[in-house]
Amino acid sequence: MQSTSPITSTYCLNGWTIDVLGLSAETEERLRRLGISTLEQLARLAVNRSGVHEHEATAAIQRELTARLAPRAVWCSSTGVFAAHFIIHADNLFFFKASVISDDPESWTCTYQWYVQEEHHSVSDMRWFHDPSLPLKSSTPENMSNTPTSPPFTYQSDESGAKSSIHETSNLCTGEEMNQVSADSVRGKRHEEKADRVQRGSRDSYDVWNHAIAVYFTVGVQRGSTVYLSIDDEVIEQIKQTQQLNDVAPFLDAVKQRVVQGRRIVLDRVQGRNQYGEPNCIAFLASMVLAASRMAEDEEEEISSSNYFARFCEVLGLDQDGGRPRGMKAGSESEEPLWHEWIVWLGENGLISSARRGEGAKRYISYPISQALLRGADRDRLRRLFRDSKWNENWDADTLVAAVRREAQYLTKHLQTLLNDQSQRATAIAEAIYEVYEAWRSGESFGSMGRYDRGYNLLAGLWRKEDLLSGTIEYFLYPRIPRRQQFDTVVVDIDGQQHRLITERSGWYMPICAINAQQLDQGARYPITQPDVLEALILPRRAFWILCPDPDNPDSGVYASWGEVPLGTPFIILCRYELLSDLERLRVERLIEWNGDPQPLDLFPEWMEVRDCMVISPVWDGVEIEHRDLHHALRPKERLSIGLAGGLRAPQGGWLAGFGPQVTVFGFPVESDVRITRIGDEQIVFEETKKTNQPFNVPWSAPGNYLIEAVAESRVSQRLVKIVDWDNLAVASIQDFEWLQINGKRLCGALVQEET
Repeated sequence: MQSTSPITSTYCLNGWTIDVLGLSAETEERLRRLGISTLEQLARLAVNRSGVHEHEATAAIQRELTARLAPRAVWCSSTGVFAAHFIIHADNLFFFKASVISDDPESWTCTYQWYVQEEHHSVSDMRWFHDPSLPLKSSTPENMSNTPTSPPFTYQSDESGAKSSIHETSNLCTGEEMNQVSADSVRGKRHEEKADRVQRGSRDSYDVWNHAIAVYFTVGVQRGSTVYLSIDDEVIEQIKQTQQLNDVAPFLDAVKQRVVQGRRIVLDRVQGRNQYGEPNCIAFLASMVLAASRMAEDEEEEISSSNYFARFCEVLGLDQDGGRPRGMKAGSESEEPLWHEWIVWLGENGLISSARRGEGAKRYISYPISQALLRGADRDRLRRLFRDSKWNENWDADTLVAAVRREAQYLTKHLQTLLNDQSQRATAIAEAIYEVYEAWRSGESFGSMGRYDRGYNLLAGLWRKEDLLSGTIEYFLYPRIPRRQQFDTVVVDIDGQQHRLITERSGWYMPICAINAQQLDQGARYPITQPDVLEALILPRRAFWILCPDPDNPDSGVYASWGEVPLGTPFIILCRYELLSDLERLRVERLIEWNGDPQPLDLFPEWMEVRDCMVISPVWDGVEIEHRDLHHALRPKERLSIGLAGGLRAPQGGWLAGFGPQVTVFGFPVESDVRITRIGDEQIVFEETKKTNQPFNVPWSAPGNYLIEAVAESRVSQRLVKIVDWDNLAVASIQDFEWLQINGKRLCGALVQEET
C-alpha cells in the first residue's frame, strides 16, 4: 500500500544522465545541442530563459513527461530573478530542481524529492524519476565509474532483495566532466533494455497490460471526472491496438500467469505500486470486470454472487465447483483492498472512481458489476445505426447522443435504459457511445459492419475571453485531448499555418486561433499534419453552446465548454436567435433563470449570449420545446452538486494548507448528509448533516487528497479537494504572467524591463 505523505529527505541527482527522463531521441538530441547531457545541466535552460531553443526544449520535456506520467499533471518552468533554477514538478510524484551554483554558468547541482513511497517493490530500470530509496537494476549512470567524481548516491541490495541503503555525498560536477556521457552510450543502453524486455517475454506481459489499461482509462480525462473501468472483449482489443501490445501475451494469459497457481488465485503479486506509481492490481481488476461484462451479454441471467464467481473462474480457466475461487475466501481481505487501491490512485490524480461496495450478497461483486457500461450487443446495434443513418461525421458527443436518443426504439433494451439515465453516469454513457462512433468511423471493426481506413478526429470546443476594460469578447478554438491515446506531438494546419498543440490541463490543449462568424455558423475542419493516425481538428456545427466558468479558477472570468454545468454554477448560453423562444418558455416554466437581457455579439450577428443562467428546478417532464437537444442539455443530470469557494488556491491546483475552501452542497432537497474522507487512509475528517445551498467551513487537516460525498434522497454527489503543503510550492516564472507595455517599458508587478 502506498503512502502519500511527503518524505523529508532531499536527494541529489548530480551525474545522472538525461536518459533518466525517458525522453524521445529527438528531445534528447535537442538538449545535447544545448550542451545538456546530465540532469543538473538542465539549469542551462534557466540561464537563457528567453532563448527560443531553450523554450522549445522546456515545452518538449513538459509535453513528453505529461504523456508518460498521465494522468498526473507535470509542470516545467525556469526562474531567474534571484538565482537560475529549472524545475520539474509532477503532481503527487516528485519535485526536481536544477540550479546554477553561485554565478558560475559551468557549475550546477540538482535536488530532488519523491513524494510517493513504495514498499516491497523494486524497479527494473531507471527511465524516469522514482523513489531513490528503492533498489535498482542497471541504474548507475553510464561512465560514472570513469569520471573523477563519485555518484551522489549509490544503491546496494543483496541477492535476497533486502531494502537498499542510500549513501549521499556532497558533490559538485562541472559541465565538462558531465559531458563525458555520450549519446551513443545512452542509445546503446536503451537498445539493451529493449532486448532484455523482449527476452523476458510473457513473464512481464502482465505489467505491460497493467500500465496500458491504466493509461487507456485515464489519459485525456478531465480532472474531477468519474472513471469507469469498463472492460469487455472489444475494449481489450482496442487497448491492444491503441497501445501496440501485439508482442505481449494475450490479456487473460498474462493475468493467469500472474495470479493463478495451480487451482488457486494468489494476489500477493498484484499488490503495491509499479514504477509509474500505478497500482499493480489494475489488470486483475479488469479481468473481474470482464467476467461481469460477459454475464451482462445474457439479459436473462440474473447476476448473483455465486454465478458471478462461476463466470469469473471460467474467465481465468479455473475448474471449480462454484462460489469463490480458492485463495479468495473473503472479499474484505481479497479483492476489496485492491479496489480500494484503484480508488485511492484515481483520487490522487484528480479523478473519481465509480466502483462502490454493494449491499447484502452483492456487497463485493458490486465493484466489478458497477463498471460495465456498454455490452457487445449494444455496440453492434450502434454500429448498425451509424452505418444505416449516414450521419454527419463532424458531430460531437452531445449532438451524436441526442441523435441516438431519437432512434432509441431501434436499440437494445439495455441501451434504451442507459439513454434514459438521469444520474451522473449519463456523461460516461455519452462518452462510451461516442467512442464506439469514433472507432467505427476510423475503421476499428470487431463485428461484421465492415472496415474503413480513416484516422481519428480531434474535437474542439469554445474558449471565451472578455476584456474587462473594453468589454471586447473573443472566442477561440479549444481542442480536446483525445481520450485513450497519447501523442507526443500534434500539429494542426489552420489556413496554411502550422499550430503545435500544447497541453493546458488534463483533457484540454491550449486555446488557439480566434474564430469568426463563418466558423461558428458552419463549423470548421482543419487537417492534422502530425501524427498520421489523427485526421482533422473539428469545430462542430451547433445551434448552441453551454459555457461554464473555469473549474480550477472560477474567478478568472474565463468561460469554456468544459462539459456538464454543476448545479449552483452560473453559466453562459451562446445560441442562435431562433432558440430565444425556447429559452423564454423554459424561463416562464421556472426551469431556468438568468440576469439581464440576452446580449447580441458584434462578431457573430446571428448569435446572442444569455448570461448568468442557472437551472432552478428538477421537474422538467411535461415541458416541451422545439429544440429537444437544448431541453436535454439544460435538464439537470443530478439533484445534488458540490461547490467550492474561497480559500487560497495553489498554482499547481488545489488549495494551500490552512486555507482550504468553503463547501456548499447545491441541490433541490432541503438538506444532505456530508462526509469528507482523506483518500489513502480513509480517515473521516468531517461528517454532518447540512442545509443545501448554504456554505459551511470545513476543518481541513493535513495536506492530502480528500473526497467530499453528499447524500440526499438516495442521490450521491462527489467532489475531490486537494490540500497542498506550502513546501511544495515552486517559484513561478515571470513568463507565466502578462506584461503591461507603457512608453517603451514592460511592467509586471514590481518588475520593469526595457522593451526589446
